[in-house]
Amino acid sequence: MLDNSKIKKAAVSQLKTRWLIPFIAVFASNVINFLLKTTETMMPENGNISLLFSFFKLLCSILLSFAITKISLDMTKSNEPLSFSDYTDSFTYWSPAIRAFLWMLLWIVIFVVIISVPASFIFILSCGLAILKSIDFSSFDFSNGFHYEKFDTFSNPEDFFNTLFTEYIGLAILMIVLFCVITAVIIFKCLQYSQIMYIIADNKKISVKKAMRVSIEYMKGHKGELFCLCLSFIGWIILCIVPCFFVKFLTDTLSVKTVKLIMTLLLSVTFSFLGPYFNLSLANFYNEVKKDALSSGRVKTEDLQ
Repeated sequence: MLDNSKIKKAAVSQLKTRWLIPFIAVFASNVINFLLKTTETMMPENGNISLLFSFFKLLCSILLSFAITKISLDMTKSNEPLSFSDYTDSFTYWSPAIRAFLWMLLWIVIFVVIISVPASFIFILSCGLAILKSIDFSSFDFSNGFHYEKFDTFSNPEDFFNTLFTEYIGLAILMIVLFCVITAVIIFKCLQYSQIMYIIADNKKISVKKAMRVSIEYMKGHKGELFCLCLSFIGWIILCIVPCFFVKFLTDTLSVKTVKLIMTLLLSVTFSFLGPYFNLSLANFYNEVKKDALSSGRVKTEDLQ
């Protein structure tokens, strides 16, 4: 069993004299993502252009995230000082990084679809049975077209579903359960595939498919520990968000757009301080699960080539 407190302490120790480059990397990533998002909102409404730009924005986010992953992993393996070239050199991995993310996303979507199709069928069937069970066919009025007084004409679909769930509370509970199941599947698969980018960054010649298989092996018995490690940063995340509440007091003197801009920049700065700590903790976690998988024989050295 891994000790998350030791993993986080190691991250603090590794950052003591080398925090500047990781901070710049995270801050640059935040600013670039903000500029891309702002550009997207200013673009003319055109379906094809918007779709292409959204895909371009996704690719940029992947590369920026991978570059941070790479330098974080390098920092856990060496005590040498970092330079900005260490960050920029990480972009040379652009091809495997993009392929790994898209491959991972594809499999997550496949599993979500696999679980969503039967879940949707169960929900629709339950709705139909619940409605049919409660229908009093003598209440139908066909004189002015189809009409049933219990489900009268609604101004929008939301009114219909509100009435449906009010009448049949069991359907609301079923919907919540199905939603929780789908969410649990997404979290489970994300945890399984969470080490792919670190494996790619750590092993130049490994294929994307093999990296996924190795990630699954690495995470056997450690998914809950990674989930808890991420949850342990909630307090820090809240602390990063707190300064934004003070900005709201400026709404009387500044425009809404200006306040949003200030809040975004403020979040970029605060999360740039937290980002290196979080990223190095995840990199240390990767080193620990790798060591465990190799020592237990679940993964062999030749599997990483």
